[in-house]
Amino acid sequence: LHATLLGDMGAVRKLLDRGASVNQPVDSTTPLMAAAGCSNASLLRVLLDASANVSEIEDDGSTALLIACHVGCSQAVAMLIKAARDQEVTSLIDLSRHDTETPLSCAMRRALQGSRPHLACVLSLLEARANPESAAARPATTPHLVAAAIYAAQKLGRKGGGGDSPGLQLVRALLAAHANPDAASGASRSQRKSALCVAAAAGDDATATALLDGGASVDQPMANGATPLICACAGGGRDFSSISAEPQLRVVATLLARRADPALRKANGASALYCACRTRPEASNPPPPPASDWARC
Repeated sequence: LHATLLGDMGAVRKLLDRGASVNQPVDSTTPLMAAAGCSNASLLRVLLDASANVSEIEDDGSTALLIACHVGCSQAVAMLIKAARDQEVTSLIDLSRHDTETPLSCAMRRALQGSRPHLACVLSLLEARANPESAAARPATTPHLVAAAIYAAQKLGRKGGGGDSPGLQLVRALLAAHANPDAASGASRSQRKSALCVAAAAGDDATATALLDGGASVDQPMANGATPLICACAGGGRDFSSISAEPQLRVVATLLARRADPALRKANGASALYCACRTRPEASNPPPPPASDWARC
């Protein structure tokens, strides 16, 4: 373990050649866990070739895979996933730390903060069929898919936004891993919203299209009755007199092409058309429809 922590490849090889136990723990930490924690993929390879056991668990419930996801070592994650298959312990991919955190939720948390290495870890886990709907895989109030849609929306207009952005990659990978496309977030029932509503309100047509292609319900409403079409027309309460409405128009066109129902209304009676005709959705009285692209709605 000490040689692994020092990154001394020669010492590790020599000790293994002399019969040192590759799984000998110190305070429940094995050399494999230490290599994962140090992001030392080369040492990890040596230990795995010496038949290190990937299913060993620390006293706090951590496995080498969970530790690798925590530090964002995508090479280690890929090697440990393959080793788990070779050792026929594929359940390790969804093994949680005391029912509070899985490798996926651990990597996802940092990926949503903009970490590219953790994004790579998430994509590897989902490709290996990690369960995005596991009770311990996500916070109770925010499904991964909704969090990914929020992240994608936040990246719009910034460097890295649009196109095949990290947020859009996450959305597509989660859908491919059978995440519930209609899952909704919200600390309370009155605040619940779906990933499609998030994308529609942000004018994120690429994410909205991916969600619809993944099976999202085109008319799934928020708690206040706002459908994705209403969210797209309202634009999250933004003032369209000072910014371009084109992103919202693209989403509106996409939703209507998928047969969104324009007759549906919010709980307060507002329809998509009513929201589209307001330049300032927060105003108490709607002004006349603007002589702009919004009139085409």
